[in-house]
Amino acid sequence: MTKTEAGKHSGPARIRFGRNNALAATGGAFPPSSIKHLRRDSVWRSNDLIFRRRIVASIAPDLTWPDMWRVKIDDRLTDMANRVRARDAAMALALDGWA
Repeated sequence: MTKTEAGKHSGPARIRFGRNNALAATGGAFPPSSIKHLRRDSVWRSNDLIFRRRIVASIAPDLTWPDMWRVKIDDRLTDMANRVRARDAAMALALDGWA
């Protein structure tokens, strides 16, 4: 095989679908194609997790315990955690479709 033959393509890659390629239900929060980019495209502004100009989740300081935070989605609050773990939990809950 020569150098020019190795770099040639035979055409566009073909995508083969199996029998069970049904899309998973996401709860209506985001279409499935955008969920896979949530971790890459979301950004933290202050205490809010923003994805496509929408606040997906936020973290709120606990009123009783200093330096402890809770994840707030809609009007629901999670258990307490430190700030790093609360931000990670907010991302995980948003990916899981809890938002």
